[in-house]
Amino acid sequence: MPYLHRAGEELFGHLGKLEWSHQWSGYFAVTTDHLPHVHEPEQHIHIAVGCNGRGIAVSTALGKQLANRVLGATASELAVPVTSIRPIPFHRFRGLGVKAATWFKRLQDNRD
Repeated sequence: MPYLHRAGEELFGHLGKLEWSHQWSGYFAVTTDHLPHVHEPEQHIHIAVGCNGRGIAVSTALGKQLANRVLGATASELAVPVTSIRPIPFHRFRGLGVKAATWFKRLQDNRD
């Protein structure tokens, strides 16, 4: 988190010394089409993934859709299509891609 603390100091340092009481770090599911996905890999198993960083709002909406499905709605009645699980090409290089994108976005931030 040192980068984010430095960025915070840069943006809000004029307010005085910043005390960080909370921080978060972790992974979140991103899909190649930037849309959430609903899958049913087996009968009576329902999966909603890929909220792309908008998990609180999207998960709430997807939860209602999955509840409707469990209660008897057909897959075609859901607001999100039920699709098959497909592997992501070159997924093994995800870590390298994330590092490169982070570096590039930091360059853009510094330029702006």
